Amino acid sequence: MRLVIVDDNTFDQTNGVVTTMNAVKQQLFDRGIHSLYHITPQQFCTIPALIYPGAKLAIDSWRLPTMVENLLPTHLHICTEGVLGIAARTAFDKRGWRYTTSAHTRWDLYLNKMLGCSTKWGNQYMKWFHQKSSTILVNSASMKNELEANGWKNLKIWTRGVDRTIFDFKDRHVSHKPVLLSVGRISAEKNLDVFCRLDYNKYQLVCVGDGPDLPRLKRLYPWVTFLGQLKGLQLAAQYQEADVFVFPSVTDTFGLVMIESMSTGTPVAAFPAQGPVDVIEQGVTGWIDPDLETAIAQCLSLPRQKVYEGSKKWSWESTADIFLETLVPIN
Repeated sequence: MRLVIVDDNTFDQTNGVVTTMNAVKQQLFDRGIHSLYHITPQQFCTIPALIYPGAKLAIDSWRLPTMVENLLPTHLHICTEGVLGIAARTAFDKRGWRYTTSAHTRWDLYLNKMLGCSTKWGNQYMKWFHQKSSTILVNSASMKNELEANGWKNLKIWTRGVDRTIFDFKDRHVSHKPVLLSVGRISAEKNLDVFCRLDYNKYQLVCVGDGPDLPRLKRLYPWVTFLGQLKGLQLAAQYQEADVFVFPSVTDTFGLVMIESMSTGTPVAAFPAQGPVDVIEQGVTGWIDPDLETAIAQCLSLPRQKVYEGSKKWSWESTADIFLETLVPIN
């Protein structure tokens, strides 16, 4: 196998797609698959993406077809629907090569939230982009059901995992006031104002992450502790010390941070939206409710050992298994 993955993310970005692909690649290496080539914007001339700060757009993506051909691929996967994704899709279709794709982000919801665009446009673009894929990997059962209702075909649920050498169940200090934690990209689509407006007299509010909305949130909510971006054991320590992990987003298709939290024994409070409904086991690993305060109160009564045990079904081994099962020879 000579596998080529085309991805519009760069290795230095922090998001669920990067975490997933890095974990899958490590799993493949561990299984002896070493002819793996990951093409990203770091191999091109780039400019910043205006609507998604931190992301980079390859301005010489016309070089991609030759790059791929020179690698003599036997299997192909397109990870994202950006500039490189479009270049790859166009080149592969022109050559009659088969490939798989993954749909990580609901761009219809994202663009609607950020720019006010109709969700219909985003859905039509996504459907067009993936329509010739042999298999489209999607994050959850609810995402699969919704896309199938919109006419998508060849969908496969692609589970996620967690690095248990980092995110693990440990003893913790108990604070006099419950600690509520939020982790993730700090941008408008994450609905973080809802988290920041929680009663700071009742809770300690801690937010981990970086992004374009951070200055605004710091200015409006001085009672929230903003720790910036943390990784590895530093991030795990924040999960471990929190009483409840709060996930206010209603646009995420999965939310890896939720299972990272669960694996440390910290329950997750969230709205009944795509992502949480697929990840949270009600009354076991967290609580879903239209009223976030109700969800938090329910989480505070959940045994942490029970939360940890409920997290064990998530593994990167299973994620890699599904990825390998769906790959197809290019012709």
